[in-house]
Amino acid sequence: MRLIDRYILKNVLAWTFQALTALLFIFVFVRLSREFRTLLVESDVGFLLLFKFFLTAIPISLEVALPISFLLGVLITFGQLSSSSEITSIRMAGASIRRMALPIFITGFCLSILCLFINSSWIPAAKKYKNHLLYEALKTRPEALIKGGIKDNNIHFTASKVEGSTIYNINWTSLDPKSGEIQRRQAAKGEFVFLNETQDMQLNLSQVYSETEKNGKVIDRSWAEEVGPLNIIDSKKKKKLKRGELSNHEISEILSTNTLTADQQTVYSDEVDERNSISWACLALIFLGLPLSITSARN
Repeated sequence: MRLIDRYILKNVLAWTFQALTALLFIFVFVRLSREFRTLLVESDVGFLLLFKFFLTAIPISLEVALPISFLLGVLITFGQLSSSSEITSIRMAGASIRRMALPIFITGFCLSILCLFINSSWIPAAKKYKNHLLYEALKTRPEALIKGGIKDNNIHFTASKVEGSTIYNINWTSLDPKSGEIQRRQAAKGEFVFLNETQDMQLNLSQVYSETEKNGKVIDRSWAEEVGPLNIIDSKKKKKLKRGELSNHEISEILSTNTLTADQQTVYSDEVDERNSISWACLALIFLGLPLSITSARN
């Protein structure tokens, strides 16, 4: 039976690897296009930074790509075995379907343990590093901000000209979600300020005309020679703890402090449960792949 086990396992892993390669290429390309299109296409960020972006997108894509690839590997392998009557021959040799599936279940269990590590530690770390790379890219090419490199629901600004960290003819609009006030600023010039410790991106404006609008009416107008520093990303939103960037260990430490509300504890606990459940997809999908592949081949 060891020969049969190796034969089945070899085919499953070969098809899984091919499917994983194809899916990772698609998922990584889509992720890079969606999240970093302006930086990577319209800005010269350099090959090294581009390569780092690519490596960061791989573990994030593995969460979905690995279970699907393993399912495809099982479907194709056992579908071929069934269609070529190899399963019948193996069963005539005294091996049952359960025995033939044993190496697949062992492999599925090992891949689920790998997914558990990836989802609980590797993906959160990759998401953190992705934000760091984005900051470094914008620090190198701040004009990408003007072209839509960063989007924020409450802040929007445009400029007609960019020279290094200096921008000209700025139109800045910010919304206060609580009060509903809209503040508009027009400035002749602005200077980007990057704070490495907090990775904050700020803007100092010169020769600024400002007006504040509420309920469709202008309630205040002013002129200032200098205004700033202004946070390019909503500071309150930036300081919010993102559970997707925390490892399971970090979430456990937060839950153990008893400083969260009941709703927050539920949210963080659900995050861990979701990661754990997704991690066992490789093992669970075997129960779908085996019957489906054999039944489809017979039909």
